[in-house]
Amino acid sequence: MSLPPEPSLGERAIDSAKWMTLSRIICEAGSFLAVIALARLLTPVEVGNAVLAMIVPAIANSMIGGSFGSALVKEENITDAQVEVATVLSLLSGVGLTVVVCLVALGLTEVLGNAYATNVALASPSVLFASISAVPQALRTRRFSFKALMWIEVISTLVGAACSVVLAVVGVGSAALVLGAVATAAVIALLSPIGVGWIRPRWHRDVAGDLIRFGLPASASSMLFVGLRNIDYALISGRLSAAQVGLYFRAYTLAVDYQSKISVILQRVLFPVLSRATDPATFRMARSRMVRAHTVALFPLLAMLAVTAPQVVPLLYGDQWTDAIVPTQILVVAGFTAAVGTGIGPMMLAAGKPRALLINNVVSFVCFAIAVYVCAGYGLIATCIGVSAYRVLSLIFGQYFLATRGLGIPLRETVLIDPAPAAVSAAALAIAALPVAKLLESFPAAVNVAVTAAVGFSVYALVLRAMFPPAWADMQLLTRRLVRRRPRTATVVPRLGQQG
Repeated sequence: MSLPPEPSLGERAIDSAKWMTLSRIICEAGSFLAVIALARLLTPVEVGNAVLAMIVPAIANSMIGGSFGSALVKEENITDAQVEVATVLSLLSGVGLTVVVCLVALGLTEVLGNAYATNVALASPSVLFASISAVPQALRTRRFSFKALMWIEVISTLVGAACSVVLAVVGVGSAALVLGAVATAAVIALLSPIGVGWIRPRWHRDVAGDLIRFGLPASASSMLFVGLRNIDYALISGRLSAAQVGLYFRAYTLAVDYQSKISVILQRVLFPVLSRATDPATFRMARSRMVRAHTVALFPLLAMLAVTAPQVVPLLYGDQWTDAIVPTQILVVAGFTAAVGTGIGPMMLAAGKPRALLINNVVSFVCFAIAVYVCAGYGLIATCIGVSAYRVLSLIFGQYFLATRGLGIPLRETVLIDPAPAAVSAAALAIAALPVAKLLESFPAAVNVAVTAAVGFSVYALVLRAMFPPAWADMQLLTRRLVRRRPRTATVVPRLGQQG
Protein backbone atom coordinates (compact mmCIF):
# COMPACT_ATOMS: atom_id res chain seq x y z
CA MET A 1 0.00 0.00 0.00
CA SER A 2 1.36 3.41 -0.90
CA LEU A 3 2.23 5.98 1.70
CA PRO A 4 -0.43 8.63 2.37
CA PRO A 5 0.31 12.03 0.82
CA GLU A 6 2.09 14.62 2.89
CA PRO A 7 -0.35 17.11 4.46
CA SER A 8 -0.58 20.42 2.65
CA LEU A 9 0.71 23.67 4.12
CA GLY A 10 -2.84 24.71 4.96
CA GLU A 11 -3.57 21.41 6.69
CA ARG A 12 -0.40 21.65 8.73
CA ALA A 13 -1.29 25.22 9.71
CA ILE A 14 -4.78 24.21 10.82
CA ASP A 15 -3.49 21.20 12.72
CA SER A 16 -0.94 23.45 14.42
CA ALA A 17 -3.60 26.01 15.23
CA LYS A 18 -5.71 23.23 16.74
CA TRP A 19 -3.06 22.36 19.30
CA MET A 20 -2.25 25.99 19.96
CA THR A 21 -5.92 26.81 20.49
CA LEU A 22 -6.32 23.93 22.93
CA SER A 23 -3.20 25.10 24.72
CA ARG A 24 -4.50 28.65 24.96
CA ILE A 25 -7.85 27.53 26.32
CA ILE A 26 -6.28 25.45 29.09
CA CYS A 27 -3.58 27.99 29.92
CA GLU A 28 -5.85 31.00 29.98
CA ALA A 29 -8.47 29.21 32.04
CA GLY A 30 -5.86 28.45 34.69
CA SER A 31 -4.05 31.79 34.54
CA PHE A 32 -7.30 33.75 34.48
CA LEU A 33 -8.40 32.13 37.72
CA ALA A 34 -4.99 32.99 39.15
CA VAL A 35 -5.32 36.61 38.03
CA ILE A 36 -8.70 36.94 39.73
CA ALA A 37 -7.26 35.48 42.94
CA LEU A 38 -4.18 37.73 42.78
CA ALA A 39 -6.31 40.83 42.16
CA ARG A 40 -8.09 40.15 45.43
CA LEU A 41 -4.93 39.16 47.34
CA LEU A 42 -2.72 42.05 46.18
CA THR A 43 -3.47 45.76 46.37
CA PRO A 44 -2.98 48.15 43.41
CA VAL A 45 0.17 49.42 45.14
CA GLU A 46 1.66 45.91 45.39
CA VAL A 47 0.82 45.20 41.76
CA GLY A 48 2.35 48.54 40.78
CA ASN A 49 5.60 47.63 42.53
CA ALA A 50 5.84 44.45 40.44
CA VAL A 51 4.94 45.93 37.05
CA LEU A 52 8.44 47.13 36.15
CA ALA A 53 9.97 43.74 36.98
CA MET A 54 7.42 41.94 34.80
CA ILE A 55 9.11 43.46 31.76
CA VAL A 56 12.03 41.06 32.32
CA PRO A 57 10.04 37.82 31.78
CA ALA A 58 8.43 39.47 28.76
CA ILE A 59 11.88 40.11 27.27
CA ALA A 60 12.80 36.53 28.11
CA ASN A 61 9.77 35.29 26.17
CA SER A 62 10.86 37.39 23.19
CA MET A 63 14.13 35.45 23.15
CA ILE A 64 12.10 32.28 22.62
CA GLY A 65 9.87 33.76 19.94
CA GLY A 66 12.52 35.58 17.93
CA SER A 67 16.12 34.62 18.57
CA PHE A 68 19.09 32.88 17.00
CA GLY A 69 16.77 29.91 16.66
CA SER A 70 14.63 31.90 14.21
CA ALA A 71 17.17 31.24 11.47
CA LEU A 72 16.59 27.51 11.94
CA VAL A 73 12.89 27.95 11.23
CA LYS A 74 13.55 30.04 8.14
CA GLU A 75 16.15 27.74 6.51
CA GLU A 76 14.85 25.07 4.13
CA ASN A 77 17.45 22.55 5.33
CA ILE A 78 19.50 22.68 8.51
CA THR A 79 22.51 20.77 9.85
CA ASP A 80 23.55 19.65 13.32
CA ALA A 81 26.31 22.25 13.21
CA GLN A 82 23.78 25.07 12.74
CA VAL A 83 21.70 23.81 15.67
CA GLU A 84 24.77 23.57 17.92
CA VAL A 85 25.99 27.06 17.05
CA ALA A 86 22.52 28.55 17.54
CA THR A 87 22.49 26.96 21.00
CA VAL A 88 25.86 28.51 21.86
CA LEU A 89 24.72 31.95 20.71
CA SER A 90 21.43 31.67 22.58
CA LEU A 91 23.12 30.67 25.85
CA LEU A 92 25.72 33.45 25.56
CA SER A 93 23.04 36.05 24.96
CA GLY A 94 21.07 34.69 27.93
CA VAL A 95 24.03 34.95 30.30
CA GLY A 96 24.87 38.44 29.06
CA LEU A 97 21.32 39.73 29.41
CA THR A 98 20.97 38.21 32.88
CA VAL A 99 24.03 40.17 33.99
CA VAL A 100 22.61 43.33 32.42
CA VAL A 101 19.30 42.90 34.26
CA CYS A 102 21.11 42.50 37.58
CA LEU A 103 23.12 45.66 36.95
CA VAL A 104 19.93 47.53 36.07
CA ALA A 105 18.40 46.33 39.34
CA LEU A 106 21.34 47.79 41.25
CA GLY A 107 20.91 51.12 39.49
CA LEU A 108 17.19 51.23 40.22
CA THR A 109 17.82 51.08 43.96
CA GLU A 110 18.88 54.72 43.97
CA VAL A 111 16.39 55.90 41.35
CA LEU A 112 13.08 54.22 42.23
CA GLY A 113 13.76 52.51 45.57
CA ASN A 114 14.22 49.00 46.93
CA ALA A 115 10.74 47.68 46.10
CA TYR A 116 11.19 48.10 42.33
CA ALA A 117 14.87 47.06 42.34
CA THR A 118 14.36 43.89 44.37
CA ASN A 119 11.61 42.64 42.07
CA VAL A 120 13.73 43.30 38.96
CA ALA A 121 16.60 41.30 40.47
CA LEU A 122 14.22 38.45 41.33
CA ALA A 123 13.06 38.38 37.70
CA SER A 124 16.57 38.11 36.18
CA PRO A 125 16.82 34.26 36.07
CA SER A 126 13.91 34.12 33.63
CA VAL A 127 16.22 35.43 30.88
CA LEU A 128 18.73 32.64 31.40
CA PHE A 129 15.96 30.01 31.44
CA ALA A 130 14.59 31.41 28.17
CA SER A 131 17.99 31.15 26.47
CA ILE A 132 17.97 27.43 27.26
CA SER A 133 14.52 27.03 25.69
CA ALA A 134 14.98 29.12 22.55
CA VAL A 135 16.58 26.65 20.14
CA PRO A 136 14.45 23.62 21.14
CA GLN A 137 11.39 25.82 20.70
CA ALA A 138 12.55 26.84 17.22
CA LEU A 139 13.08 23.21 16.22
CA ARG A 140 9.61 22.22 17.39
CA THR A 141 8.13 25.16 15.50
CA ARG A 142 10.06 24.22 12.36
CA ARG A 143 8.65 20.68 12.53
CA PHE A 144 5.13 21.90 13.33
CA SER A 145 5.37 19.93 16.60
CA PHE A 146 2.69 22.02 18.24
CA LYS A 147 1.37 19.13 20.32
CA ALA A 148 4.65 19.08 22.24
CA LEU A 149 4.58 22.87 22.45
CA MET A 150 1.07 22.65 23.89
CA TRP A 151 2.06 20.33 26.72
CA ILE A 152 5.09 22.42 27.61
CA GLU A 153 3.06 25.61 27.63
CA VAL A 154 0.19 24.13 29.63
CA ILE A 155 2.39 22.62 32.33
CA SER A 156 4.61 25.70 32.70
CA THR A 157 1.71 28.17 32.76
CA LEU A 158 -0.26 26.26 35.36
CA VAL A 159 2.80 25.76 37.56
CA GLY A 160 3.68 29.45 37.34
CA ALA A 161 0.11 30.55 38.11
CA ALA A 162 -0.09 28.21 41.09
CA CYS A 163 3.23 29.52 42.43
CA SER A 164 2.02 33.12 42.22
CA VAL A 165 -1.19 32.40 44.10
CA VAL A 166 0.51 30.33 46.82
CA LEU A 167 3.17 33.01 47.36
CA ALA A 168 0.52 35.73 47.53
CA VAL A 169 -1.43 33.73 50.10
CA VAL A 170 1.63 33.34 52.34
CA GLY A 171 2.20 37.09 52.17
CA VAL A 172 5.24 37.76 49.97
CA GLY A 173 3.40 40.65 48.31
CA SER A 174 4.42 41.98 44.91
CA ALA A 175 7.17 39.36 44.54
CA ALA A 176 4.45 36.73 44.06
CA LEU A 177 3.81 37.99 40.53
CA VAL A 178 7.50 38.06 39.65
CA LEU A 179 8.43 34.66 41.07
CA GLY A 180 5.44 33.06 39.37
CA ALA A 181 6.75 34.28 35.99
CA VAL A 182 10.24 32.99 36.82
CA ALA A 183 8.77 29.60 37.73
CA THR A 184 7.03 29.47 34.35
CA ALA A 185 10.31 30.12 32.52
CA ALA A 186 12.12 27.54 34.63
CA VAL A 187 9.60 24.81 33.82
CA ILE A 188 9.81 25.59 30.09
CA ALA A 189 13.60 25.23 30.28
CA LEU A 190 13.29 21.97 32.20
CA LEU A 191 10.91 20.53 29.59
CA SER A 192 12.75 21.93 26.56
CA PRO A 193 14.20 18.54 25.41
CA ILE A 194 10.69 17.21 24.71
CA GLY A 195 10.43 16.36 21.02
CA VAL A 196 14.01 17.36 20.16
CA GLY A 197 16.28 15.77 22.78
CA TRP A 198 19.28 17.36 24.45
CA ILE A 199 21.28 19.67 22.21
CA ARG A 200 25.03 19.94 22.73
CA PRO A 201 26.27 23.54 22.39
CA ARG A 202 29.28 23.58 20.11
CA TRP A 203 31.01 26.21 17.99
CA HIS A 204 31.41 25.87 14.20
CA ARG A 205 32.97 28.93 12.64
CA ASP A 206 31.89 28.06 9.09
CA VAL A 207 28.15 28.33 9.88
CA ALA A 208 28.25 30.95 12.65
CA GLY A 209 28.33 33.94 10.32
CA ASP A 210 24.98 33.32 8.66
CA LEU A 211 23.29 32.58 11.98
CA ILE A 212 24.63 35.78 13.53
CA ARG A 213 23.63 37.90 10.53
CA PHE A 214 20.04 36.65 10.75
CA GLY A 215 19.74 35.93 14.46
CA LEU A 216 21.25 39.13 15.84
CA PRO A 217 18.77 41.53 14.22
CA ALA A 218 15.95 39.03 14.83
CA SER A 219 16.79 38.85 18.55
CA ALA A 220 17.26 42.58 18.86
CA SER A 221 14.03 43.22 16.97
CA SER A 222 12.07 40.86 19.20
CA MET A 223 13.43 42.43 22.38
CA LEU A 224 12.77 45.91 21.05
CA PHE A 225 9.22 44.88 20.21
CA VAL A 226 8.75 43.73 23.79
CA GLY A 227 10.40 46.93 24.96
CA LEU A 228 7.98 48.86 22.80
CA ARG A 229 5.09 46.97 24.40
CA ASN A 230 6.41 47.56 27.93
CA ILE A 231 8.39 50.81 27.99
CA ASP A 232 5.24 52.55 29.16
CA TYR A 233 5.39 50.55 32.40
CA ALA A 234 8.97 51.64 33.00
CA LEU A 235 8.27 55.31 32.30
CA ILE A 236 5.06 55.64 34.28
CA SER A 237 6.70 53.84 37.21
CA GLY A 238 8.85 56.95 37.60
CA ARG A 239 6.10 59.52 36.96
CA LEU A 240 2.93 58.09 38.50
CA SER A 241 2.22 56.65 41.93
CA ALA A 242 2.50 52.88 42.48
CA ALA A 243 -1.29 52.67 42.79
CA GLN A 244 -1.79 54.38 39.40
CA VAL A 245 0.81 52.12 37.85
CA GLY A 246 -1.13 49.15 39.18
CA LEU A 247 -4.39 50.50 37.73
CA TYR A 248 -2.73 51.07 34.35
CA PHE A 249 -1.30 47.57 34.42
CA ARG A 250 -4.69 46.03 35.17
CA ALA A 251 -6.40 48.08 32.42
CA TYR A 252 -3.69 47.36 29.84
CA THR A 253 -3.74 43.67 30.71
CA LEU A 254 -7.49 43.47 30.07
CA ALA A 255 -7.57 45.61 26.93
CA VAL A 256 -4.34 44.61 25.18
CA ASP A 257 -2.42 41.78 26.83
CA TYR A 258 -5.27 39.27 27.02
CA GLN A 259 -5.94 39.47 23.30
CA SER A 260 -2.21 39.08 22.70
CA LYS A 261 -2.44 35.72 24.46
CA ILE A 262 -4.73 34.65 21.63
CA SER A 263 -2.51 36.40 19.10
CA VAL A 264 0.34 34.08 20.01
CA ILE A 265 -1.48 31.39 18.02
CA LEU A 266 -1.16 33.54 14.91
CA GLN A 267 2.44 34.47 15.66
CA ARG A 268 3.64 30.91 16.19
CA VAL A 269 1.81 29.44 13.22
CA LEU A 270 2.29 32.31 10.76
CA PHE A 271 6.10 32.29 10.81
CA PRO A 272 6.66 28.63 9.79
CA VAL A 273 3.72 28.74 7.37
CA LEU A 274 4.94 31.84 5.52
CA SER A 275 8.52 30.53 5.62
CA ARG A 276 7.30 27.53 3.58
CA ALA A 277 5.22 29.60 1.14
CA THR A 278 6.56 28.79 -2.31
CA ASP A 279 5.60 31.96 -4.19
CA PRO A 280 4.54 35.56 -3.46
CA ALA A 281 0.87 34.90 -4.23
CA THR A 282 0.70 32.04 -1.71
CA PHE A 283 2.57 34.15 0.85
CA ARG A 284 0.18 37.07 0.43
CA MET A 285 -2.98 34.94 0.48
CA ALA A 286 -1.90 32.99 3.58
CA ARG A 287 -1.04 36.20 5.44
CA SER A 288 -4.31 37.90 4.51
CA ARG A 289 -6.58 35.03 5.47
CA MET A 290 -4.85 34.36 8.77
CA VAL A 291 -4.89 38.04 9.80
CA ARG A 292 -8.54 38.32 8.78
CA ALA A 293 -9.47 35.28 10.86
CA HIS A 294 -7.44 36.68 13.75
CA THR A 295 -9.30 40.01 13.78
CA VAL A 296 -12.68 38.32 13.34
CA ALA A 297 -11.97 36.28 16.48
CA LEU A 298 -10.67 39.18 18.60
CA PHE A 299 -12.65 42.28 17.65
CA PRO A 300 -15.97 41.14 19.21
CA LEU A 301 -14.23 40.39 22.52
CA LEU A 302 -12.61 43.83 22.58
CA ALA A 303 -15.82 45.62 21.61
CA MET A 304 -17.74 43.75 24.31
CA LEU A 305 -15.09 44.66 26.88
CA ALA A 306 -15.46 48.35 26.01
CA VAL A 307 -19.23 48.14 26.52
CA THR A 308 -19.28 46.04 29.70
CA ALA A 309 -16.11 47.28 31.46
CA PRO A 310 -18.14 49.05 34.21
CA GLN A 311 -19.56 45.67 35.19
CA VAL A 312 -16.66 43.36 34.23
CA VAL A 313 -13.83 45.08 36.12
CA PRO A 314 -15.41 45.12 39.61
CA LEU A 315 -16.99 41.70 39.03
CA LEU A 316 -13.64 40.09 38.27
CA TYR A 317 -11.19 42.01 40.39
CA GLY A 318 -13.21 43.59 43.21
CA ASP A 319 -14.22 47.14 44.05
CA GLN A 320 -10.62 48.20 44.77
CA TRP A 321 -10.04 48.18 40.99
CA THR A 322 -13.02 50.37 40.02
CA ASP A 323 -10.70 53.20 38.96
CA ALA A 324 -9.37 50.94 36.20
CA ILE A 325 -12.70 51.01 34.31
CA VAL A 326 -12.18 54.17 32.22
CA PRO A 327 -8.50 53.37 31.45
CA THR A 328 -9.63 49.94 30.25
CA GLN A 329 -12.23 51.42 27.90
CA ILE A 330 -9.69 53.87 26.47
CA LEU A 331 -7.00 51.23 25.97
CA VAL A 332 -9.39 48.98 24.02
CA VAL A 333 -8.39 51.15 21.04
CA ALA A 334 -4.80 50.00 21.53
CA GLY A 335 -6.11 46.44 21.69
CA PHE A 336 -7.76 46.81 18.28
CA THR A 337 -4.54 48.10 16.70
CA ALA A 338 -2.52 45.28 18.29
CA ALA A 339 -4.91 42.72 16.82
CA VAL A 340 -4.48 44.17 13.32
CA GLY A 341 -0.70 44.52 13.49
CA THR A 342 0.17 41.27 15.27
CA GLY A 343 1.37 39.34 12.22
CA ILE A 344 3.86 41.90 10.91
CA GLY A 345 6.83 40.53 12.88
CA PRO A 346 6.51 36.89 11.76
CA MET A 347 5.77 38.10 8.24
CA MET A 348 9.02 40.09 7.99
CA LEU A 349 11.07 37.25 9.49
CA ALA A 350 9.50 34.78 7.08
CA ALA A 351 10.35 37.12 4.21
CA GLY A 352 13.98 37.16 5.38
CA LYS A 353 14.00 40.85 6.36
CA PRO A 354 14.85 41.04 10.05
CA ARG A 355 16.85 44.26 9.64
CA ALA A 356 13.88 46.21 8.31
CA LEU A 357 11.86 44.98 11.27
CA LEU A 358 14.65 45.99 13.63
CA ILE A 359 14.84 49.52 12.20
CA ASN A 360 11.07 49.92 12.48
CA ASN A 361 11.09 48.74 16.09
CA VAL A 362 13.96 51.07 17.04
CA VAL A 363 12.11 54.09 15.65
CA SER A 364 8.84 52.99 17.24
CA PHE A 365 10.53 52.42 20.59
CA VAL A 366 11.99 55.93 20.71
CA CYS A 367 8.80 57.66 19.56
CA PHE A 368 6.59 55.68 21.92
CA ALA A 369 8.87 56.40 24.87
CA ILE A 370 8.70 60.14 24.18
CA ALA A 371 4.90 60.05 23.82
CA VAL A 372 4.38 58.12 27.06
CA TYR A 373 6.81 60.29 29.02
CA VAL A 374 5.06 63.47 27.96
CA CYS A 375 1.54 62.14 28.55
CA ALA A 376 2.40 60.63 31.94
CA GLY A 377 3.05 64.12 33.23
CA TYR A 378 -0.68 64.82 32.89
CA GLY A 379 -1.94 61.77 34.78
CA LEU A 380 -3.31 58.29 34.24
CA ILE A 381 -6.16 59.11 31.84
CA ALA A 382 -3.95 61.28 29.64
CA THR A 383 -1.42 58.44 29.51
CA CYS A 384 -4.08 55.99 28.32
CA ILE A 385 -5.28 58.41 25.64
CA GLY A 386 -1.72 59.02 24.47
CA VAL A 387 -0.92 55.30 24.32
CA SER A 388 -4.04 54.54 22.27
CA ALA A 389 -3.45 57.44 19.87
CA TYR A 390 0.16 56.44 19.38
CA ARG A 391 -0.79 52.81 18.67
CA VAL A 392 -3.10 53.91 15.87
CA LEU A 393 -0.40 56.06 14.23
CA SER A 394 2.24 53.39 14.76
CA LEU A 395 0.06 50.77 13.07
CA ILE A 396 -0.41 52.92 9.97
CA PHE A 397 3.22 53.95 9.60
CA GLY A 398 4.58 50.51 10.53
CA GLN A 399 2.40 48.72 8.00
CA TYR A 400 3.33 51.25 5.34
CA PHE A 401 7.10 51.00 5.80
CA LEU A 402 7.21 47.23 6.35
CA ALA A 403 4.35 45.61 4.46
CA THR A 404 3.91 48.18 1.68
CA ARG A 405 7.43 49.48 1.10
CA GLY A 406 9.18 46.26 2.13
CA LEU A 407 6.93 43.57 0.67
CA GLY A 408 4.74 45.38 -1.84
CA ILE A 409 1.46 44.71 -0.02
CA PRO A 410 -0.84 47.76 -0.38
CA LEU A 411 -1.57 49.69 2.82
CA ARG A 412 -5.31 49.56 2.18
CA GLU A 413 -5.11 45.77 2.26
CA THR A 414 -3.33 45.52 5.62
CA VAL A 415 -5.17 48.23 7.58
CA LEU A 416 -8.56 48.41 5.81
CA ILE A 417 -9.49 45.37 3.74
CA ASP A 418 -8.19 42.63 6.08
CA PRO A 419 -9.81 43.95 9.30
CA ALA A 420 -12.94 45.39 7.61
CA PRO A 421 -15.25 42.38 8.28
CA ALA A 422 -14.33 42.37 11.96
CA ALA A 423 -14.45 46.17 12.31
CA VAL A 424 -17.90 46.63 10.75
CA SER A 425 -19.37 43.69 12.65
CA ALA A 426 -17.83 44.90 15.93
CA ALA A 427 -19.34 48.36 15.39
CA ALA A 428 -22.75 46.74 15.00
CA LEU A 429 -22.10 44.77 18.19
CA ALA A 430 -21.36 47.94 20.15
CA ILE A 431 -24.41 49.76 18.79
CA ALA A 432 -26.67 46.89 19.80
CA ALA A 433 -25.03 46.02 23.13
CA LEU A 434 -24.58 49.48 24.64
CA PRO A 435 -28.32 50.22 25.13
CA VAL A 436 -28.80 46.76 26.65
CA ALA A 437 -25.98 47.33 29.14
CA LYS A 438 -27.46 50.72 30.10
CA LEU A 439 -30.96 49.28 30.45
CA LEU A 440 -29.73 46.54 32.79
CA GLU A 441 -27.56 48.73 35.03
CA SER A 442 -29.78 48.02 38.06
CA PHE A 443 -29.43 44.25 37.61
CA PRO A 444 -26.57 42.18 39.10
CA ALA A 445 -23.34 42.59 37.14
CA ALA A 446 -23.22 38.94 36.08
CA VAL A 447 -26.75 39.12 34.63
CA ASN A 448 -25.98 42.40 32.87
CA VAL A 449 -22.83 41.01 31.25
CA ALA A 450 -24.47 37.71 30.24
CA VAL A 451 -27.49 39.31 28.55
CA THR A 452 -25.45 42.08 26.92
CA ALA A 453 -22.93 39.55 25.57
CA ALA A 454 -25.71 37.32 24.20
CA VAL A 455 -27.25 40.23 22.31
CA GLY A 456 -23.95 41.70 21.12
CA PHE A 457 -22.35 38.47 19.91
CA SER A 458 -25.57 37.47 18.12
CA VAL A 459 -25.61 40.76 16.23
CA TYR A 460 -21.92 40.38 15.43
CA ALA A 461 -22.46 36.92 13.92
CA LEU A 462 -25.49 38.04 11.90
CA VAL A 463 -23.71 41.06 10.43
CA LEU A 464 -20.57 39.06 9.65
CA ARG A 465 -22.58 36.35 7.90
CA ALA A 466 -24.78 38.76 5.94
CA MET A 467 -22.18 41.33 4.84
CA PHE A 468 -18.96 39.32 4.66
CA PRO A 469 -19.66 35.77 3.45
CA PRO A 470 -15.98 34.92 2.72
CA ALA A 471 -14.93 35.82 6.28
CA TRP A 472 -17.86 33.87 7.70
CA ALA A 473 -17.00 30.88 5.52
CA ASP A 474 -13.37 31.00 6.65
CA MET A 475 -14.42 30.98 10.31
CA GLN A 476 -16.81 28.08 9.70
CA LEU A 477 -14.09 26.13 7.91
CA LEU A 478 -11.55 26.87 10.62
CA THR A 479 -13.98 25.88 13.37
CA ARG A 480 -14.84 22.59 11.68
CA ARG A 481 -11.19 21.76 11.09
CA LEU A 482 -10.21 22.64 14.65
CA VAL A 483 -12.83 20.39 16.23
CA ARG A 484 -12.59 17.57 13.70
CA ARG A 485 -10.47 14.61 14.65
CA ARG A 486 -7.47 14.12 12.43
CA PRO A 487 -7.94 11.02 10.26
CA ARG A 488 -5.82 8.04 11.16
CA THR A 489 -2.80 7.49 8.95
CA ALA A 490 -3.22 4.42 6.79
CA THR A 491 -1.13 1.44 7.86
CA VAL A 492 1.62 0.60 5.41
CA VAL A 493 1.78 -3.18 4.84
CA PRO A 494 5.28 -4.35 3.84
CA ARG A 495 5.65 -6.60 0.84
CA LEU A 496 6.79 -10.21 1.23
CA GLY A 497 10.47 -10.39 1.90
CA GLN A 498 10.59 -6.70 2.91
CA GLN A 499 11.69 -5.68 6.37
CA GLY A 500 8.79 -4.49 8.53
